[in-house]
Amino acid sequence: MASFEIFDAPPEVAAAQVRLRAEIAAQPFWLAGAKLALLAAKDGFNPAQPRVPAGCTGGGQWCPAGGGGGTAKLPQTKRPKRTGTRHEPPKILHPIGPVGDFPETGKNDWRRWNDDVFTNAANEFNAANEFSPSDPRYVSPGFMKTWAMVESGSSADRKVFLTDPFQVNNPQDWVPAKVTIAGLTGPHQPMTPAISATAALKWLLYKGTKQGTYMGRYMALRDYNGSKIKSYYAAEVMFRTIINFGVHG
Repeated sequence: MASFEIFDAPPEVAAAQVRLRAEIAAQPFWLAGAKLALLAAKDGFNPAQPRVPAGCTGGGQWCPAGGGGGTAKLPQTKRPKRTGTRHEPPKILHPIGPVGDFPETGKNDWRRWNDDVFTNAANEFNAANEFSPSDPRYVSPGFMKTWAMVESGSSADRKVFLTDPFQVNNPQDWVPAKVTIAGLTGPHQPMTPAISATAALKWLLYKGTKQGTYMGRYMALRDYNGSKIKSYYAAEVMFRTIINFGVHG
């Protein structure tokens, strides 16, 4: 294995070496987790199955599949009446690229509409906190898009993806701390992708920090998610980011 040691290195370079070695050492763990996820999928668990829409009881969680491996059915909700307004495809200045099996061409092009929002949110977050790519708290546009896809990338969640793609303001998950930590005003605050991305990053950093120590991206994502399969959720976001955009995305 190639060595990454640089003797007599400045403290900031030495710190980056330690993080790099830890990151490299962690890769077998994530790959093993991905293999377990694939085995789980073969056994009938499907992470791509539809989720309960935001606003409903259990919103954001996977719907239980019917017996015999049938297609999961979403709760029947009344389709809102058209008001004469609709989301129009924006001009994308900084395309990020597709995430795995979430197509974004043709009728699915809405999945790329937030690309500039994700890029701007990541850049502003890193700049505000002075996070460099060697910092484990650094976020990239690729990570942001992958995270949003896992949260709200299914066809059933299109409306959520275009308003609160990180589901940070799901009324079912509301806690008062989101006012002071994430900058939200309440569980019924009108959301936009930009507000969602900014608040989600603040909440993710808060969830990943225990007693002043950052516990890592995996633990941050795990504690961000409130479902019973939050460990799988965290591993899925990280693994998809790695295979689609590299280690940091």
